[in-house]
Amino acid sequence: MTIARHLRDPVSLARLVWKNVCFPFTPQAAELRYDRKLGIDTSGFVVPDELGVGEGEGRAYMGTPPGIAHFLIGRIAQRARGFTFLDVGSGKGRVLLIASRFPFRKVVGFEHSEQMNAVAASNVRQFAKHYPGMAPVEIVGGDATRLPLPEGPLVMFLFNPFGPGLMREFAASVKASYQQSPRKIICLYYNALFPEEFDRLGIFAIREQVQTPRDRTDRYIKMKMPTVLLETADR
Repeated sequence: MTIARHLRDPVSLARLVWKNVCFPFTPQAAELRYDRKLGIDTSGFVVPDELGVGEGEGRAYMGTPPGIAHFLIGRIAQRARGFTFLDVGSGKGRVLLIASRFPFRKVVGFEHSEQMNAVAASNVRQFAKHYPGMAPVEIVGGDATRLPLPEGPLVMFLFNPFGPGLMREFAASVKASYQQSPRKIICLYYNALFPEEFDRLGIFAIREQVQTPRDRTDRYIKMKMPTVLLETADR
């Protein structure tokens, strides 16, 4: 009877086919499966108006594909052993969770949205049930362009968290922090739309364009997001 009813309603039938035949093979479905396996909530797309930050300050939330985050962090993890890992614009905390499985001293997230921070904190608590040996995770609320960077050797991860103006301000804060306390800083800049803001600082001795792997959760795979790895000189 249910099938017959759907056959009489083309719209209902199309929805049924999408839900049961098409959707399971989409990146969105793969993302939901990733979350479900761990009991966390890092998936989805959240528009700036729903982030609860001031007008013009927020960018839409979408999590870094987990396979890509794991690949990029793995590229530098061994030589950054004992560093602090900082995710700038940490959202729901997916990258924080992935980084916490690597040998960092601690993992820090800068995020302006209180709603995102609440979700991230819940995710950290849930993740710790699966991985009790994970690195300590700290979530810091506020404007990342004005928050002081963690001291000591640092890995920074950015997934296009700012427009050009705020990116310029953040880059300037990175340079000021480095000049005040010269140290090794490694920057992983995924979806690097404004790499020139870091290039012009004059503090990064190494710049590498990174080819990221395919990830079945990547709903924007056709965009071929550029990734740049930057490093200051050894200290």
